[in-house]
Amino acid sequence: MKFKIIVKYFFNLFFVPIWYLQKIIPRSKKVLIFGGWSGLKYADNSKYLFEYIKSENKELRCIWLTRNKKILKKLNHLNIECYLINSFRGIWFSLISKNFIICSTKKDINSYFTNGGKIYQLWHGAPMKKIGLDDNFTKSNSILNIIKKFVFPFTYEYNYNFTLSTSEIFNDYLCSAFDLNQNQIMKFGYPRNDQYFKNKKHALVEKIDKNYNNPLKLIFLPTYRKYSINKIFFNEEFYTLNKFFKKNNVVLFTKTHFENNSSTKNYSNIINLDNFNILDLNEVLFEMDVLLTDFSGAYFDFLLTEKPIIFTPFDLTKYVNYERELYFKYDDIVAGPITKNWNEVKEQISKLGKSDMFKNSRKLMNHKFNSYNNGNSSKHICEFILKS
Repeated sequence: MKFKIIVKYFFNLFFVPIWYLQKIIPRSKKVLIFGGWSGLKYADNSKYLFEYIKSENKELRCIWLTRNKKILKKLNHLNIECYLINSFRGIWFSLISKNFIICSTKKDINSYFTNGGKIYQLWHGAPMKKIGLDDNFTKSNSILNIIKKFVFPFTYEYNYNFTLSTSEIFNDYLCSAFDLNQNQIMKFGYPRNDQYFKNKKHALVEKIDKNYNNPLKLIFLPTYRKYSINKIFFNEEFYTLNKFFKKNNVVLFTKTHFENNSSTKNYSNIINLDNFNILDLNEVLFEMDVLLTDFSGAYFDFLLTEKPIIFTPFDLTKYVNYERELYFKYDDIVAGPITKNWNEVKEQISKLGKSDMFKNSRKLMNHKFNSYNNGNSSKHICEFILKS
């Protein structure tokens, strides 16, 4: 391990002159580089902006970079320009592009060849949990960060030029998390949420509605945890849950967090979206009738529908004390019942349709957390990038 670290920093020292020589290379605003989720997924805000600009701005050359050969093959088959991040073409287009659009980290693209360009961090979820430099549990050693920032800026994460917000309430947090000022906040909402304002039904949802006679569709989205998520959610209780769902004509969709690599097997009324090759949950999220979640930013997205939400922070105390702190007091921002176990979840599901005491609360929270979303986020971000 120490040998690998020595080799890594030797390479970084060697690369410093190359980093600064990039400043003399002319960069084109007409070439835009996109990437997502450390180069491993074609999804999220950068994907939706990528597809919008490709469709609406034919004079711009949009290029997707990936580390995933399956994504490379798939996108090339669709005649979408895509290259491996460390390939010759991936590096060449990185050197001549003025603008880089990401949604996770700088590993979404090739950060070694961005000097002279601008990085637009669209992020992947309005933050309920503390992120970036605000996250005291996972942030890097401060001395090491200083070295990276001033000696190896191509390895330092928090030197974006701009980031994206969905509401004013998040702006100060984004500034502190990403070491930015207010002028670097793009106030346009998320491209992935533009689809909420359109009427488009996913083929899988159509199939479920037909096969299950228009069931109540729930989606369960637990947030990422470093400790085993199986012990919290994915256990033998799903067998009894499935019987409850079948009896009440309910279908529960599940999709674990990208980095947890945990999932449930399929039951008759519990459907794992991972088994249907749906890598981007935003394709189906807004078509669900009810959201079940704990600390996920999907809560803020789903508020746009103003549909019911059931909260499942079964391990709230452990999570905030050992895993990740929250920006808000949990009880103050949720717009729905808070449950402690699956039995309480079933009780709340049984109450759906009988009364809705959280209807006004959801409207208020939607206005509070989604004030920048209006269905034209991609359009506004594209105009902003071209003017910057």
